[in-house]
Amino acid sequence: MTRISTAVPTSSRTRSRSSRTGQRLYKTFALDPFFKLSTRPPKSMDGRAVETAERALHDALKANGLAYDLNPGDGAFYGPRSDVQNVPKIARGP
Repeated sequence: MTRISTAVPTSSRTRSRSSRTGQRLYKTFALDPFFKLSTRPPKSMDGRAVETAERALHDALKANGLAYDLNPGDGAFYGPRSDVQNVPKIARGP
């Protein structure tokens, strides 16, 4: 008899838990997160690893339903980055 596990891999489970925790914190402290995806600048490391990292960040933001602005060329020379700015909802008014 072959046993098939339906458990979610640890990495996916951890990412999901982390995302839910972040969303609870944003709600608890009345923060409105704003995300930016900064891609590598023209003078950067070349290679598939950097392209894979950009694609992975894009996919992660999209998979979690997070809207973001694309900030082309503002990443580090070694790869892309995602930035999160938290704007207090109270400061913006109703």
